[in-house]
Amino acid sequence: MPLIKGHSLDKSVPSNYRPISNLNFTSKIRERLFLSRFQSHILKSPTFNICQSAYRSHCSTETALQLLIDRIYSAADDGKPTLLISLDLSAAFDTIDHYVLLKRLSCSFGVAGNVLSWIQSYLTGRTQSVRIGPHSSPPNPCLVGVSKGSVLGPLLFSLYTSPISTIANSHQVSQQQYADDTQLYVALLAANYSQDISALELCLNFLNIWFCENGVTLNSTKSVAYSVWHTKEAQIFSGLKSCNVAVTDIQLSDKVKILEATLDSNLTMEPHTKALSSSCFYHIQSFKQIRSSLSKCIYDSFGTFL
Repeated sequence: MPLIKGHSLDKSVPSNYRPISNLNFTSKIRERLFLSRFQSHILKSPTFNICQSAYRSHCSTETALQLLIDRIYSAADDGKPTLLISLDLSAAFDTIDHYVLLKRLSCSFGVAGNVLSWIQSYLTGRTQSVRIGPHSSPPNPCLVGVSKGSVLGPLLFSLYTSPISTIANSHQVSQQQYADDTQLYVALLAANYSQDISALELCLNFLNIWFCENGVTLNSTKSVAYSVWHTKEAQIFSGLKSCNVAVTDIQLSDKVKILEATLDSNLTMEPHTKALSSSCFYHIQSFKQIRSSLSKCIYDSFGTFL
């Protein structure tokens, strides 16, 4: 069932919708039972990306942001500004190649026998149709992708994209992931920062090749290049205006939105707090529309705001 990605988006544009699978309830129970035994094996594997914060216990958007900001601050303490690239993957969950996924499970994560056969059975033979109100399209086979809204889909996506960390580490580039939200960043040496930028761009080129070989589409036009440095360092890095991402020059931005948090180039968090305050004020103001229906105790609690 297609759901609009944002209320402000044009509802007549199909790409503004996100397909959510309406799966059988009994199937979800079986998936959860399988996940309870399967997940621990995957998370303990040395090939799993430890910087993937999604779909793991004790990891969240908050811990992912804390790790990222802590590394940026640590680099700043050493006098090194940070250059960060936030990558945008198009329809990431819908482009997973089943054959590649099963091969990765077997070769990289040691999954074999009945377990691998069960996952193969889970992936193959599925059909889907689009339903809008009382209307449905004819069913079509699902030859690629994992279902959005399923229990196993997120973990399968995480292990499918786990080689991203291997490629980044081989180029001495730091990386952080939350589902398909991927950031690559390097701490720059003022004396010779061009070498660090070259290493980052080379890493991005290898990643783009990996994306193409594995059926994942990197949307370079929606990717964001972001830099963090102090005012006194601005003159040193004045020549740094853009970064090459998949044969596309991305101009440096003075702020970036990561996991609903807006980071500015000086890490003052001012744009984020302004946006958050505005959102809170909007919702508090909304109580005006229903205050006549509120009980006296609730009205007294919010009366000073209304």
